[in-house]
Amino acid sequence: MKTLYTPAPWVFEESTRTIRSKPGNYWVASIDSWEGAINHEANACLIATAPELLNALTTAEDFMSGFEGDAAQEGMDKKLAQIRTVIAKARGQS
Repeated sequence: MKTLYTPAPWVFEESTRTIRSKPGNYWVASIDSWEGAINHEANACLIATAPELLNALTTAEDFMSGFEGDAAQEGMDKKLAQIRTVIAKARGQS
């Protein structure tokens, strides 16, 4: 599947409160919050990690799909459905 978002890696630059792609230095997002907010950096780190999280989740889905329908893997189908829903959401498909 073709990636439509700005390629990883993304980094958070505290000085400008922006998330940028490296290499290329493309602006991805701006993190705005009120002065003294304790969670803006944590939010920025989570957002900056999004492409890597999606890649890891896709890898897990590929691996887990090999066990789909296996009666010995209780709950696998439900977990795969949840993973696939999140992947589709991240790709703008839901």
